[in-house]
Amino acid sequence: MTPSPIRLGIHSFLNAMPLVWPLIKGQMDHPFEVIFDVPARLADRLAAGELDVAMVPSVEVARHPDWRLVPGSAIASNGAVGTVLVVSDRPLKEVHRLAVDAKSRTSIVMIDILFQKRFGHRPELVPMEDDLEAMLASCEAAMVIGNTAFAAVRLEGEGYRVEDLGRQWYALAHMPFVHAVYAVRGGVDLGPAAALLAQAKEGGLAQLEAIAESEGPSLGLSPDEALTYLREKIIYDLGPREVAGLETFLAIGRELGLLEGPVELRWYE
Repeated sequence: MTPSPIRLGIHSFLNAMPLVWPLIKGQMDHPFEVIFDVPARLADRLAAGELDVAMVPSVEVARHPDWRLVPGSAIASNGAVGTVLVVSDRPLKEVHRLAVDAKSRTSIVMIDILFQKRFGHRPELVPMEDDLEAMLASCEAAMVIGNTAFAAVRLEGEGYRVEDLGRQWYALAHMPFVHAVYAVRGGVDLGPAAALLAQAKEGGLAQLEAIAESEGPSLGLSPDEALTYLREKIIYDLGPREVAGLETFLAIGRELGLLEGPVELRWYE
């Protein structure tokens, strides 16, 4: 009897490709069924039992006590990240109604923290689809994430302010920001497949040029622009500094009443 595949969920943004490139390109034997979805839906599907392990918004680990983090891999940044942006026609301290991309949950908590800690007020957050024109027509500012942000940054030369939230987080905490982590659903045993996630990451990081050349043009990026983003903006390791940054983020979220539950991280072993 053939064993059931392990259902691995991941988002289809450019920054996730190095984590799964060898898996989706047939470069290694593995037991995973790779399923793409947007970050918020990945969390919902993991909670519903439709996935066994998934790259989920980091804030979700505080909301699901039975989830365990897979050590070693993440999508993080240390300063400006380029793909978590706020676009506005005024200084952020003057923004009172802010459209936020409903696909993200970590970034919504992140921006709430930043407004309270950096700008001294809380705007009304309005979840919307990631249609930047509609978002800016409805609100004074818009937060966009992922691939949509690559187009949004070009508005900086058209009378809009574009603020990188990764830069703002670093100014606040002086720590990396962890955007997404691999989480395993309670009761799931990955067995030897857990080590394959690290192997896939290492294989993908060795092929950044190929990933940039393949994926960049469809996003309006030259291969060189895509490669610079992958090499210089994104951190794929979940090391001690990244863990400390994640713990700080969750602790501030609890302090401000944005999150409940324990801050202590739970690890898959």
